[in-house]
Amino acid sequence: MWFTENEGDKPMRFISKLARTRLLALVGGLALLVATSFAKVANPKLVPQNAVYVMSVPSTADFWSAWKGNTLYGWGQKVLEASPIGSDLDTLRKLIKNIEGELKFGLDGDTLSKVIAGVDVFILGNPSEGTMSGGLIAKVSDKEKFTRLMTFWEMAAEKAAMEESGGGEDKGTTQSENTSVQQNKDTKGGQEGSKDTPEETSSASPITTETYKSVLIKHFETAKGAKLNYALLEDRFLLASDGQVLKGMIDRAKGEAQEGGFDQAEDFEKVEKALAAKPGQLYLYTNQKALVESHKAEVGPQAALGAVMAELQPVAMGGASVRILSDRIATYTYSPFAAGSENSALRKLAERYPGDVPLEIIKFAPASALVTVATSSFDIYLAYDVVKQIMKALPAEGPSFDLDKQLSEADAMLGFSIRNDLFPAVGNEIGLIVGQVKMEMGIPSVEGAIVVKVRDKAKMEKVLTAVSKLIEEKLKVMTPPPSSGQSAPPAPTFKTETSKGISMRYVEIPNISAWSPGYAMLGDYLVVATTKQTIETMASVRAGEKPSLTENEVFKQMQLSTKGNAFAFVNLSNIWNTAEDIAGATAGTQNAKQILDQLRILRAVGGVGYTKDGAGVSESVILLGASE
Repeated sequence: MWFTENEGDKPMRFISKLARTRLLALVGGLALLVATSFAKVANPKLVPQNAVYVMSVPSTADFWSAWKGNTLYGWGQKVLEASPIGSDLDTLRKLIKNIEGELKFGLDGDTLSKVIAGVDVFILGNPSEGTMSGGLIAKVSDKEKFTRLMTFWEMAAEKAAMEESGGGEDKGTTQSENTSVQQNKDTKGGQEGSKDTPEETSSASPITTETYKSVLIKHFETAKGAKLNYALLEDRFLLASDGQVLKGMIDRAKGEAQEGGFDQAEDFEKVEKALAAKPGQLYLYTNQKALVESHKAEVGPQAALGAVMAELQPVAMGGASVRILSDRIATYTYSPFAAGSENSALRKLAERYPGDVPLEIIKFAPASALVTVATSSFDIYLAYDVVKQIMKALPAEGPSFDLDKQLSEADAMLGFSIRNDLFPAVGNEIGLIVGQVKMEMGIPSVEGAIVVKVRDKAKMEKVLTAVSKLIEEKLKVMTPPPSSGQSAPPAPTFKTETSKGISMRYVEIPNISAWSPGYAMLGDYLVVATTKQTIETMASVRAGEKPSLTENEVFKQMQLSTKGNAFAFVNLSNIWNTAEDIAGATAGTQNAKQILDQLRILRAVGGVGYTKDGAGVSESVILLGASE
């Protein structure tokens, strides 16, 4: 029998307050989820085919071992201790210790990873009641401890429900009696063959039972109507928020149903095979096809938007493996193009620019850059078409919405044609680089730039000239009137300056010396920057006169390739230094410095994506340092 209290155990007597009872139930439930949410059952047949997201790990023991060896282990607690709620942690520790005393085993990772060997956690895209639903399938490796954990949680849940309804410890049936009655029902349920029968339970209990094909199912419902349905089938613990989903899992587990498992989802086998070649401790799956299907049942704006995205989506299934090492967390993703997606605009774009050469825009980023983001698969025409489709799908606009007409009407005011001048001028590469951020005279100075590959320089020059005039007219209007008896100050205008063969145009903003926005053509690339100095720096970096991002020691440790059609790198170490400087300049608190000191363990995050062998692939890294 399961979910029963061992003979001689006493129900929890140290809790009497409703709030503490609720917390007890929550902690017990979290202990169960901690044990299960970091694992995987190696049988995808039980996970529903229409699951949109699935999280899995082959072994909780392997995951826990890797996590303990990672520098983030214990870091979260230090952050909490430095936060305003740090003083409440001792109370929580005492509560957990009391719970461990009741359970007669620890709630530490070493113990829990031996109670639960593996689990799949899933979220459904088409729940029967029209709300988000999900569940999990856990492999139980220590039934005795698992039973005690579930019994504890059920007792706490019943006690909380009783107290919330106005009852108390001395009113109605005690938890000991309820547990004893439930034990008898478990025995009875197991002897009734294949009858599907609801069981009697105390009216005060939030937990009811039924027997389905010789399997005892328990139903838990909160005061707010949230539901959990669960059952133990041999060494598998099955849980779902939808009762019919749970019964489907039972049917597949008993071999009475061969259809409806996640293993039958389109391209699952391809993704599984690819991830097996890049092993990790944690695996994630995204069922794009199920996600699209779930939107078909919607009405209104969401349905229209879903239809647009479905037309663009070239992927049915994607997956990721997460590998936990001592100084980093590395992720590998694989998303094969689905059969029949040959005409998808996004697939054509990814295959046209596969990312088999280094991204040129990265060569503009200085070694000290805080943020560098770039792509070589940008298509302004595709982006425009997507915007048009979305606008037409929105009820506020409708099918008659004509974006072409609206842009044409704006051409005269702008001084250039968006569709005939700007679009042809923009190439397939675009990026953002943020160099430094500092305070000057109480005003933040940001050295940042947008870099764009230019396809047609003549058309781009026409666009830039027109935009410069618009900016000058705006600055002229913003220029304050002269003081009495003085002549009016000249309105700011764009200046042209040549440095090392580079012609720059920039404008100085009155009373804000930290900003001098401008632009320059560096070869086939347009650099639009916040300051003239930023343009000069990027020109020197590209020419090899100053160190580039690839020479930065933190970036080198990331071991990321610069070959790809998408790239992102954030130097968190430099960001924490910048934040500390700004906090100091603005009289930041000591508490802010303590939090920043804890955040320094996060050194950098970055990734690169590319197209290879009929699939979208990416590799990313979170680089970690030593804990303070």
